[in-house]
Amino acid sequence: MRRRAVAPLAVVMKRRAFSLVEVVIAIAVVSFCLFALLGLLSVGAQAGYDSSETVQAATMASLLISERRAAPTNTISSTFPILPLTNTMNPSSVYVAADCTMLSSSQTNLPVYRLAYKVTSNANKTASLYFCLSWPPSIDPTINPSEVKGRYEVFTCIPLP
Repeated sequence: MRRRAVAPLAVVMKRRAFSLVEVVIAIAVVSFCLFALLGLLSVGAQAGYDSSETVQAATMASLLISERRAAPTNTISSTFPILPLTNTMNPSSVYVAADCTMLSSSQTNLPVYRLAYKVTSNANKTASLYFCLSWPPSIDPTINPSEVKGRYEVFTCIPLP
């Protein structure tokens, strides 16, 4: 009977294992990928939060415009005291709360947005409305536009009676 030649132990271990350099490089690559994914996670979460604020502002602007369109005269509900469609409003003095009520001060009832509202009417019996909701409400976008976190602007026309 023939005996098989047995390879030395060092040769057998070298064939089966990774070297220390390979393990360190693999750990470095995995660590880099994990840190990159964690960075993307925070960016994605912030983008989701910003988009939800924009959607909320768009919904509120749509509500304000539809109520303005439904009552194009001075007779408007008490929760929405906007000037008639023949006037203009100072953009830096109106605040909007979360329940869509208008406020004259930024300290009462916790406003969510600052409203810039401009109306121009023409001879064709239409009024042009410009709405700009910006947040946070404590920052005036006409004075410090770089400090405004977000804004939603819409321009529409409303037929006058």
